[in-house]
Amino acid sequence: MTENTDPTNTNDPDESGWADCPNGEISRMVERVAHQRKLATAGKVSAIAGMLLLGIGVWLFSPPSVQNAVTPEGQYDFGSICCSEVIDYAAAFHKGELNGEKTAQISQHIATCPHCGPVFEKMAAEPHAAYQRTDQPSRSAVLADSLTLVSR
Repeated sequence: MTENTDPTNTNDPDESGWADCPNGEISRMVERVAHQRKLATAGKVSAIAGMLLLGIGVWLFSPPSVQNAVTPEGQYDFGSICCSEVIDYAAAFHKGELNGEKTAQISQHIATCPHCGPVFEKMAAEPHAAYQRTDQPSRSAVLADSLTLVSR
């Protein structure tokens, strides 16, 4: 029942001032509530789908995990090239003597690698330092030397 405030309403109010609802009013109210619930559910589903898509996007386009990039020798493999190869090509890379593919691999590696990145930053800061080796030491010795450059 609704309060009879419309004097043109043909429903006769009872002694308390209330009249019967017009035909179909309760059905319309039930439909409105059902529609509001559908909208609320659609909003929640959209939010969940958006979060899921965002998570997938972050996962797909995030840089490679450092843990997944460690070789059995304990080196990092970023840009399809490992640390020892990057150190081997360091002098030629700085002189610009490498082809485009190798330069791109090394650039990607040093941008991601927690060891080689700082080594190359140090090398760029000290261009006068001699980084070419004539005695061809083992790769592990070169890596050890390169890591000491970072700690200085």
